[in-house]
Formats: sequence, C-alpha cells, structure tokens
Amino acid sequence: MVPWNKIAEFLREGAFPPGKEILEWIEESPENKRLFNEIIEIWLLTGVIPAPFSPDKAKAWKKISLSIDQRQNQRLFKRLYKVAVILAAIAIGFLFHAWVGSIKPEQTVEVLSPMGQKSCVILPDGSKVTLNGGTSLKYPARFESREVKMELSGEAFFEITGNGSREFIVNTTALSINVTGTEFNVKSYRDDSEIEIALEEGSIMLLCGQKKVVTLKPNQAASYSKLNGKIGIQNADMDVITAWKKDELVFDNTPFYEVAKYLERYYGVNVNLDSALGNSHNFTFKLKTESLRETLRLLSLMSPISYTINGKKVEIYTKK
Repeated sequence: MVPWNKIAEFLREGAFPPGKEILEWIEESPENKRLFNEIIEIWLLTGVIPAPFSPDKAKAWKKISLSIDQRQNQRLFKRLYKVAVILAAIAIGFLFHAWVGSIKPEQTVEVLSPMGQKSCVILPDGSKVTLNGGTSLKYPARFESREVKMELSGEAFFEITGNGSREFIVNTTALSINVTGTEFNVKSYRDDSEIEIALEEGSIMLLCGQKKVVTLKPNQAASYSKLNGKIGIQNADMDVITAWKKDELVFDNTPFYEVAKYLERYYGVNVNLDSALGNSHNFTFKLKTESLRETLRLLSLMSPISYTINGKKVEIYTKK
C-alpha cells in the first residue's frame, strides 16, 4: 500500500532523508520507485501534493498541463516541461544517492585473534593475512575502490595479491604501510614501545602521517620507536621473525621483559614479571612444542628465577 500520508508529510516539511516507511516501500519493487519519482516530478512542477492515484504517467502529465496557464503557447509549455524534467532528474538523483549512503554505509569486518591462538583471514581479493595471538584486523567488507585501508593492532603476516590496480594501506598506531603486492610481517602491539616491520618479498613504503619515512627492500626490517619517533633499518632474518607462524618461539638475545610478553601471547596467559628481572637477562633459544610449564622450567635453568602457575596467571620472581 502506498504510504500517501508519509509522502505528503515528507514533501510539506522537506524532511531528509525520507522516513523508514517510505524507504522500505520504495525498495519493495521497481514499480514503487517509479511511482515515487512521478510524485516528485508533479510536486516540483506544480507545488501540489498529488492525491492517491494509479501510476499512469499520461494522466499525471494531463494534470500537470491543466495546472499551467492555458494561455501559454505550446513552445513555452515544451520548454518548461524539459526544464522541469531536468530539475526532477537532478533532485531525484541527489535524493537517491543520499539514501543509498544513509541506508548502506561502507561496512567493515573486524577479526580478533585471542591470546594463545592464531587466525587466518582471506581478504575479498584473495590476499591472505595470518594473525598472531592478541591481534585485531579491520578491513572493508568489499574492495570497491582503488585504495583499501586496513587497521592492525598486534602482529600479522600479510601475503598481498598484487595486480597493479589496487593499493593497500595498513594503519598501525604510529605508522602506515603502503602496499601493492608483497609479503611482509608487522608487529605493532599497543603495549610495545616499538613497531617492527619486516619485508620478505616485494616492496613497501612506510609513512608517518603523509610523510614518507622509508621504502623497504626484501629481507630488510624497520624498527620504529614510539618514544622518540626514530626509525632504524637492519637486515632481517625472516625465519626468526615469522617463526610464530610455525608455532615456534625463537629468541635471539631477547630481554626478559620481551620474553614475558611473548609467553603471554603464545600461551594465552597473564604474566606478572618481577620488575627487577625485566632487563636482568637476555635469552637465546628456540621452542616449538613445549608446554608453558616446560618453557618456564627451561627459563629457570638458564636464570635464577622461580615461578608459580595459577590457571591463566603466571608469577615469575627472583629465586630466593
């Protein structure tokens, strides 16, 4: 049923956008949309809100012609008709564009990978992203534009399909990564003091705001300090950096406080590390299938520590 009262209210008050009832009725069928367009045309030409009528265009234009001064010649009428149709088309196009924007805003997808787990995401274009524990990734539900923006918090390995027609921008807390087609690792946890980016294949550009910082080449890594904004470039051992993808923990002269963070993300626990131990030891070792208890026992053999495990709570303190 045509919502005549709602349409009349919409035309009188100039409400924008039309109410939910009108929009739902328009979307029911092409015939409803056509009828609504005719009502708008009559309103623009005559300023009269039509009474309920059947969608007969010939009758509608007959009403319009009767409302125009009969003494005007045929040429003037045709000219007015053309102008009115153009204005109606512009108005309807504007309204329809605005409705689409209000009804169907760009939708985003957010994927969360819990602590102690890894997740794999296949993007709409077939690109693949592997998420480490404690990581979130936001991206558009559809890749309809040339520029695709994503937001990352945590650690992820990107395998971007390069076709030359689409540009990816991965935003972290402080840096943006401009990508076309490539494979790279990003580590950007909110509670870390540094953002680490390592490139395996292709080429990526790092941006701070709109300013280009550096372009990485394969087997290069960048470390960006959140504290002072400085960035360092070094050669990357991708086997070590991406070991987490293979369920491995690899430490290379890693401070104790960093090891504790890795244990939290790898095993899905909360680690309370004695502050006196944070920078007391650096560790170099590799783990693959060891349990949390086995890993802590190994640490206690390499350093003078004790530990307790209570569910998901782990306490590590100096051995007395």
